[in-house]
Amino acid sequence: MRKPVLTLAIGLVAGVFAQGPLSLSLQQTLDLAAQQSYTVRSSALEAQKSDARSKEITAIGFPQISGKVELQNFIDVPTQLIPNFFSAPGSGAPEYVTAQFGVPWSMNAGLTLSQLIFDGSYIVGLRAARELKVQSQEDLQKAQADARNQAAKAYFGVLAAEEGERLTAEGIPLLEKSLRDVTAMKEAGFMEQTDIDRISIQLEQVNATKRNFKQQAEVARMLLALTLGTPQGTPITLTDKLETILVDAGETGLTEQAWMPMATWSRATRIRLFGCRN
Repeated sequence: MRKPVLTLAIGLVAGVFAQGPLSLSLQQTLDLAAQQSYTVRSSALEAQKSDARSKEITAIGFPQISGKVELQNFIDVPTQLIPNFFSAPGSGAPEYVTAQFGVPWSMNAGLTLSQLIFDGSYIVGLRAARELKVQSQEDLQKAQADARNQAAKAYFGVLAAEEGERLTAEGIPLLEKSLRDVTAMKEAGFMEQTDIDRISIQLEQVNATKRNFKQQAEVARMLLALTLGTPQGTPITLTDKLETILVDAGETGLTEQAWMPMATWSRATRIRLFGCRN
C-alpha cells in the first residue's frame, strides 16, 4: 500500500526540481498552483490514502479465499525399535527389529472460502471510511482553492512592486537634475543651502522607496515560487501586465471566488477551473 504513494511522491519531487525557466500568465499561474503547490500535493496524497483505505475496508466484506500448500522432506525418516513378533520364538531371530513410520516426502494442500454475513462493526467502519474519503476530497478542493488565491496575491504583489519600482525610478532623474540646478543657482547666490538639503532629502527618500519596492518584489517572487511549488531561484517571467489585469473583469474575478465543495459547482465552473467535464 505504501509503495505506490512513495513512488508518486518521488515522481512529483523529481518533476518539480526538473523545471527550468517559467513564463506564466495569471491563469497559468493559478492552474500550476492548483496542481503542484506543496499543500495541494500533500492533500492529494492524503486523498489517495483515504481512497485506498476505503477500498481496503470495503474488500473485507467480499468473499475471502485462502489456500496453503506444505511440502516436507525428512532427511532421516524417524526409526524405532519394536519387538520382533514376525519370527517364531527360538528361531534365532533378533528380539527387536527396526521400523520406519513415515515417508521421506509429504505434501499437504488446503483451500478455505469465507464470507462475511453480517457484522455491525464492518458497517460502521465502511461508513466511516467513506466519510473520510469525502472529507479528504473536500480538503483537497479547499487546498487547491487556497493555492489559487495565494498564487494570485503573489502574482499581483510582484507586478505591483515592480510597477512601483519603475514609477519611482522615473522620478529620480528629475530630482537629480533639480539638485544640480539648485546647486548651480546656490553657487550663483540665488539659492540657499536649505534648498539643496531639501532636494537631497527628497532624492534620498525616493531612492529608499525604490529599494523598498525592489525588496518587496524579491519577497513576492519568493512567495510566488513557494506557492507554485517550484525551487527558489527558478526564473519566472510574468507575461500579464498589471494594467491589463486591472481592466479585465475576467482576470480580476479569478481571485474573488469563495471556496465551496466541488459537488456544488456548476459544470461550466469545473471546466473553466480544472478542465473537468464530469
